[in-house]
Amino acid sequence: MRPDVMPSPAANVSEEERIARLRELGVETMGPSPSLDRICDLARQTFGVPIAYVSILDGDKQWPKAQCGVVLGEMPRGQSLCNHTLRSDEVLVVPDTSADERFAANPLVTHGPRIRFYVGAPLLLGPGVRLGALCIADTAPREFRPDQVAILAGLAEAATAELLRHRADLAAAADREELSRIAMRAADWEGELLKQRTLLSQAESVAASGSWEVDLATGELTWSDGLYRLLGVEPDAGHDVADLFRRGTVPEDLHLLDEAIESVGQARPFAMEIRIVDAGGRTRHLSSRGGPIGDVAGRPPRMVGILCDVTKAKAVEAALRESEDHHRHAVELSPQIPWTADADGRITEAGPRWIRLTGMTPAQTLGHGWSAALHPDDLQPTVARWTRALEERHPFDIEYRVRLQSGAYRWFRAYAAPRLAADGSIVRWYGTLEDIHDRRSAEEALRRSEVFARSVLDGSPDFVTVLDLDGRVRSLGRRAAERLGPDVSDRVIGHPWVDGWPRSHRGFVEQAVALARTGVGHRFSCRCPDRDGSDAWWDVSVDPVRDVDGTITHILAISRDVSEQARMQREFDAMRDQLAAVLESTTDSVIVVDRKFRVTYMNPHARAFVGRTSALEVGGCLWDAYPEYMTPDLVGRFEAVLERGETVRFEMFAERAAIWLDVHAYPNGSDGVSLFFRDVTVARRARDEIAHLAHHDPLTGLPNRTRFNDMLEDALARRSEDVAVLLLDLDLFKEVNDTMGHPVGDELLRAVASRLRGTVADACLLARLGGDEFAVVETAGTEAALALAGRMVACLQAPFDIDGNAIRLGASVGVAVAGDDCRSANELFKAADIALYKAKADGGGGVRLFEDAMLGRIRARQSMKRDLGAALERRELHLVYQPLMDLGSGRACCVEALLRWDHPERGSVSPAEFIPLAEETGLIVPIGDWVLETACRQAVDWPADVSVAVNVSAVQFRCDSLPLRVAAILARSGLDPVRLELEITESVLLHDNDHNMRVLHALRKLGVRIALDDFGTGFSSLSYLRLFPFDKLKLDRSFVSDIGHSAQSEAIIRAAGEMGTALSMITTAEGVETAEQLAWLRAHGWSQAQGYFVGRPSRSPFIPASAAGETMSRYAS
Repeated sequence: MRPDVMPSPAANVSEEERIARLRELGVETMGPSPSLDRICDLARQTFGVPIAYVSILDGDKQWPKAQCGVVLGEMPRGQSLCNHTLRSDEVLVVPDTSADERFAANPLVTHGPRIRFYVGAPLLLGPGVRLGALCIADTAPREFRPDQVAILAGLAEAATAELLRHRADLAAAADREELSRIAMRAADWEGELLKQRTLLSQAESVAASGSWEVDLATGELTWSDGLYRLLGVEPDAGHDVADLFRRGTVPEDLHLLDEAIESVGQARPFAMEIRIVDAGGRTRHLSSRGGPIGDVAGRPPRMVGILCDVTKAKAVEAALRESEDHHRHAVELSPQIPWTADADGRITEAGPRWIRLTGMTPAQTLGHGWSAALHPDDLQPTVARWTRALEERHPFDIEYRVRLQSGAYRWFRAYAAPRLAADGSIVRWYGTLEDIHDRRSAEEALRRSEVFARSVLDGSPDFVTVLDLDGRVRSLGRRAAERLGPDVSDRVIGHPWVDGWPRSHRGFVEQAVALARTGVGHRFSCRCPDRDGSDAWWDVSVDPVRDVDGTITHILAISRDVSEQARMQREFDAMRDQLAAVLESTTDSVIVVDRKFRVTYMNPHARAFVGRTSALEVGGCLWDAYPEYMTPDLVGRFEAVLERGETVRFEMFAERAAIWLDVHAYPNGSDGVSLFFRDVTVARRARDEIAHLAHHDPLTGLPNRTRFNDMLEDALARRSEDVAVLLLDLDLFKEVNDTMGHPVGDELLRAVASRLRGTVADACLLARLGGDEFAVVETAGTEAALALAGRMVACLQAPFDIDGNAIRLGASVGVAVAGDDCRSANELFKAADIALYKAKADGGGGVRLFEDAMLGRIRARQSMKRDLGAALERRELHLVYQPLMDLGSGRACCVEALLRWDHPERGSVSPAEFIPLAEETGLIVPIGDWVLETACRQAVDWPADVSVAVNVSAVQFRCDSLPLRVAAILARSGLDPVRLELEITESVLLHDNDHNMRVLHALRKLGVRIALDDFGTGFSSLSYLRLFPFDKLKLDRSFVSDIGHSAQSEAIIRAAGEMGTALSMITTAEGVETAEQLAWLRAHGWSQAQGYFVGRPSRSPFIPASAAGETMSRYAS
């Protein structure tokens, strides 16, 4: 509130009364207060000021009780800013202290901390009773709104409550001390009472309050004046004491009086306590004792006694019992645990609740044993604080955790104050232990909740704004403040939120605020210029905020910048339009259906297709138009799209149109399926034909080797013990083929295949493996296999009529049965091959069943594997070199390094035998490295225009390190990489093609040249030329041998040469054995030739000059 509008101050109490009320609170004995510290910190955070403190005005000085952001000591009251606050019960607001004459010259304004903004809320015990103030301050002038004034006043009330709580703590301590003093006085009174009773029992020697005597002989009763006073009458008033005594005795005690009179009559000693009502109406407790006194003869002639007033003693006894009961119940029912300690800090007493909570016995607790129950983290700080309190004789106040019987820990607050003697020494410590676990938990939960809420708001990517119910901005989230900038964000606080929006959108904003004020949330989208003037799109939600009672206290506005989403939506709309245009123009048919398969879209091609086969329209159900397609298989495919979001592709036959469709089904964002389909009837027919060609022999139409291997694997998987392989080789076929020509040979092979088809049952598989070799898979066991083999031989014995020529052939068959040992397909085929070899070795025209005796060859193979492993180490391997002739110059241009093995027992082993073994065992890798390094070292000494060619196995390509090893060998040998040719076959590219391509490119980067060897023997050699730019193409020898014999082969050779030349590759023909072949190759543009006619392999890498001349002379002639 501004000074110029400050209300009239309330009636003030006198300064003396204010100081007295301050002394009642005991604030001067109050230690540091965490609660007041938290209130200061909360005030500073709430109002965003750097300074907050609680000050007390005591007489002519001010001293702070708590402070944050400033260090203030005790100061004269005249220099205190709070001195002005105490002149009124209202909150004092000074927006700018330098402009207020009351504060402008104050040292706190002119010097440190240079306060320019000040607000003080008085700490009120009642109207006009102002003890001090809760103050906030800033070093810059600022405004302070009425709602903020109310909040600060509430915080001041909380600070006053903390002071009152301290007074309550002091009062509780004083009550406990007073109870202790009462207990001690009661003990003194009880001793005095006992002393009085002892004196009364000696009635003869003590002057009692009243005495009496009865002559037992005459019954005469006499009494002292004291009895009159006990009965409240004057001694000389002529009253009958006995009558007064009986009439004054309370009815409940008359039986005690009668018993005493009876004892007197019988001369027996007695003692009694009765209550009488004296003449003044007061009830007195009287104690009487009496006994007989005998004469000289020993007879009891009289009874004497005393009567004393024990009313006060009875009151003391009752007060003591009441005090003890009160103290016991207070201790048992109080949530606090009382305790005491001696001057040295040793615990001398602890309340019973401590024993119940901790499970510690009194013996374990007293002294310093209580510290064993403290949490390990709290032990050292607590002991240090307790030691300092003992040394300084100041009150002790600390919070720590105590271990309960269950093992769990709870928070307690320990408070103690010393009782001092007159000389200032400590007599005893009195303390309490208060369970504050729930409060601590609640405070921690509140703190975490506040931190969480603030972190959520500050961490949100949205712009959060808190409004009051009038629609004015009260606070901004971090992102909103950053977006607006410090200047704008400060200005909008306290102003209507609607002012920040364009006029064209204020209607939406005002409507949203009005709805939120009634408890209804509202959401809208609009465009609003950004701080830099650019347009920004916002998605805004405005919702009410309620307190715990459900009352709407604020309004929360969350604004999300959706400019990017709006831009993306525009782009999406454009893309959608483009996509629609594409779908309309694509040659594929497109149908989109929802989850119930109702058509939502068809492009023109789809409409044309369904128009020929059904009456389906947009909105119609796909299954209604084509019920025959609603099969479990097709429904399952569509469910995979709908339920699992998978993309499905399949082919199906459209019966109505009699065509094959290739169908792609995709999930779409509209929770349906997009179907793309096209007519693939022609492509499918071509694919089937290609697949048939890939698995069948084009000459005979029989399955080829690939198909045969697959069928054999399947047969073994179904019934392995009965599966037999029959390998058939035609006798004399080579002679017929060589003498009568390939056309006759081809026609003869087709006739053989026809006869075998008629002999082999449909249940068996008949295949042509190549050349004149046929194979059969029989699954009926050994006897059936041998019988079939006999029939196959017999059916081929009759002559064949080929172009009028009667041609006779024979056949040999090798049979192998899987049996109980369940051989693999490869082993079974090898066994049949061994049996076939035996049948041909026996002269042909017969059948041989594989026997174990034939395993010698296999054992020899295994032995060869073992020997091969040591061949490199024993230096049994060596290289031979075969030259390649340049057909232009007639000189050797390259030399191919060929590996040879001289076995110590077997002699020279063919590479066709040991190279496959090396590949099977992996020895080809170290052997290949040795071959490469040996060839490179020798090639360094050759002429610079002569290259060296080395074969690289497919197994070597499986190692990623092949390029590194080649690079290392080149570096060690010193050979120029361009002089090294690495020859590979298509087997390198058959498996793991991507990996091998990476290796090839890595080798190419080294500078070496790559040659494709045995070209024309594989299934897809042409595709490899597309995948990698080879430097050289080497035609397989099988084609060269047909030069002059097969026009087809010559056409293939011409085509291969032209293709290689067109691809800038060197073309090399292998297997050149005649001058005619050499001349033909040169005439048709081939680059190089290799073969026995050019030069045989030898340990010497070059053709001598004379030999080269001889070769050229033969070629020229």
